[in-house]
Amino acid sequence: MKNDDLAKQSIQLRRTIITRDADFTHLKQPLMKRVKVVYLRLSGDPETIAQHALKNIEKCIKILQDHNVAIIDEEGCRTP
Repeated sequence: MKNDDLAKQSIQLRRTIITRDADFTHLKQPLMKRVKVVYLRLSGDPETIAQHALKNIEKCIKILQDHNVAIIDEEGCRTP
């Protein structure tokens, strides 16, 4: 499935995409206005990444109320 197709489906289902693929932060403009993405800018052990994501997901949810993209990195969750 192409990124644009997944983005369209997430919009239709009113779901947020959680991904390590930075391409989801640079979708075509009509999609970027409607899609919600949490980009995990983390590398390393998958278990550690998952724990860090869970620790910061509440802040990301708050960010996504006003923005379309939230980034989780080593420092926490923030806007791009």
